[in-house]
Amino acid sequence: MGGGGAERKERDGGAERDGAKAQALAPGDAAKIVEVAARRLSALRAPAANVEIGGSSLGNKHYLKIRGLEMDIVRKRWRWLGVVLALAGAGLIALPAASQGATTASVTLSAGSLAFINSTPATTITFPTTTLNGTNQSITSTLGFDIGDATGSGSGWNVTATSTTFTSGAHTLPTTSTTVAAAPTATCDAGATGCTVATNTVSFPYTLPAGTTAPTATKLFDASANSGMGDQTFTPTWTLAIPANAVASGTAYTSTWTFSLVSGP
Repeated sequence: MGGGGAERKERDGGAERDGAKAQALAPGDAAKIVEVAARRLSALRAPAANVEIGGSSLGNKHYLKIRGLEMDIVRKRWRWLGVVLALAGAGLIALPAASQGATTASVTLSAGSLAFINSTPATTITFPTTTLNGTNQSITSTLGFDIGDATGSGSGWNVTATSTTFTSGAHTLPTTSTTVAAAPTATCDAGATGCTVATNTVSFPYTLPAGTTAPTATKLFDASANSGMGDQTFTPTWTLAIPANAVASGTAYTSTWTFSLVSGP
């Protein structure tokens, strides 16, 4: 009995010394950790599980014994944390969940405009100077269209065209002189990568209407619904037919071309 009393005294004295050294852990923290762990492991207290959690009468010396291993969580705090993490990984205890918050993000998009952009179509188109040779001839030039569809509607669009007859003084070229042989292809502008390129449904070859007074415009190119969204360019190649009997009047033949951009294909 005397030997046992001395052993308890020595153990409690060691606990007091160790408790005095445990300055890194705030007062009461160790007790709280052990209290939570004790509740989580209460089902394992049976001798068969060989799990024991306890503390000294000082309240600041705690241990965790698993299969004969005693862990001093005050003096060896990192070891205790390792054990807790191991138990959590094995599903024996649950660590407190991280604090979480929910944020709802939103943005409102307003419709922009549908318009010709970047100074297109150009105000002039010039065909090359041609020398008459007694045969029918064809000459070509290009005129591009840069379409900015920022409406966000997906409604599509179309470009219509009409013109006056090519005239030089009292002389004219046929009203069917100007054509586009093949459908152009729209491409996204630089900076508008990922635009929805226009899906054209206008049939080609296309003949530009002409008359002394410009007749009703016809569709030159279109973008079907859900296409043509974003900035994009298409550039038709225009062909002007010069008949064998054309008159060289000494002045240029001119024609006024009118283009309109309309919503819907």
